[in-house]
Amino acid sequence: VLCAEELRLFNHLVERKDLIQIPVYPFERHWTRFTSLHYLDEFAELHGKDVPVREAVAGQVPSAGVGTCFSRRAVLALIEDGKGIAFDVQSLTEDYDIGIRLKTRGLEEAFVRFPVTGARSAAKPICVREYFPDSATTAIRQKARWIVGIVYQGFRTHGWTRSPSLNWFLWRDRKGALTNFISFLASLILLQMLALWLYERFWPDAYHFLSIFEGDAWLSALLLANLCLMGNRMLQRVLFVSSYYGPAQGLLSVPRLFWGNFINFMANGRALRQVIRQGDARRVAWDKTT
Repeated sequence: VLCAEELRLFNHLVERKDLIQIPVYPFERHWTRFTSLHYLDEFAELHGKDVPVREAVAGQVPSAGVGTCFSRRAVLALIEDGKGIAFDVQSLTEDYDIGIRLKTRGLEEAFVRFPVTGARSAAKPICVREYFPDSATTAIRQKARWIVGIVYQGFRTHGWTRSPSLNWFLWRDRKGALTNFISFLASLILLQMLALWLYERFWPDAYHFLSIFEGDAWLSALLLANLCLMGNRMLQRVLFVSSYYGPAQGLLSVPRLFWGNFINFMANGRALRQVIRQGDARRVAWDKTT
């Protein structure tokens, strides 16, 4: 669903910028629909914080596949680069691929959060609205496609650049191949520890287990630091989700974080299996989701 002012914004900037990306804000569903709503959380933080910082530090903006405008210069450069074909037809995330290709050619990219005030609402940025998959199966399929395209195909096609700042963000894109597994396992450990704490505290004559926080000062300090970082991570998500969707959705983003970890864990496993089965990330077939 396009904003009425989107084309006017693109028209204003296209003479100076070669790739213009506006935010994507998924539509809300009933609060119990954790699968579709976890996209809401991720995009609110990605397009509220991560991509603006990426543009400011590295000057590179990944296209979201929607809400993207290309200048004529950009299209001609892509056609030249692809020997007559603008889009990489073997890439499962050609939108992400294009952002890197244009940056390496020295073209200008911009992520634009431009607020407009409606007749009955506060100022909201010009953006794209859409629904995302509402079942775990379709979400896993979609995210597996993203992981294959961004992590495995992206590394194979583009490798690393000469820009340390851009390489830092490429590493952040690709580390999901590892952290999606670790985050899910860490979530299981956290839930297990909470269950044990509740059992010991409220169950009559409960067994008391040896705490992992005892005995090693370095381990205790490391766990405390990790707890603080996790709290900071959750606080940032709450703030960015609340800024667009309100405080209720912001608070609900905390339990959805664990469900999102599960979706990403399963998608990561599916992506890895697809790459291993084909023997080459570039040969993985397109897996369309509604």
